[in-house]
Amino acid sequence: MISAWELYLWTRLDSLSWFFTVMPTILGIVYGVKFLGALMNKDVYSGASCEEGKEKYALACAFFTSKYIQAVPFIIAAMFFLSILIPSKKDMAMIWIVPQLATVENAELLQGEAAEIYKLAKEALTEAVKPDVD
Repeated sequence: MISAWELYLWTRLDSLSWFFTVMPTILGIVYGVKFLGALMNKDVYSGASCEEGKEKYALACAFFTSKYIQAVPFIIAAMFFLSILIPSKKDMAMIWIVPQLATVENAELLQGEAAEIYKLAKEALTEAVKPDVD
């Protein structure tokens, strides 16, 4: 049986996947702009002015010397990977409901109904193509 909590989580899957797609995009754009801004100072890129403590290079020095900022590309890649793995609401419904329906007890019932539906469809087509003889 599907609980209310599981049903609630199913309704959030699409927005969660959207979050893990949009956030790394925004984060990547911000990271790229900061990286290009820091690269514009060739003194900072070589590391020469970081030890001198110049205020105008403070942002660029912080960008290149921070050990956390170097992890941002990996965080972006991980978030994109998660967005691929998170199923949509339709996928999750199929993953959960189809195995519930495909049990041994339901298989015999579905096979019987499928045969009956096939027979009715065949009769309807036969009647539809029968020529009118009046």
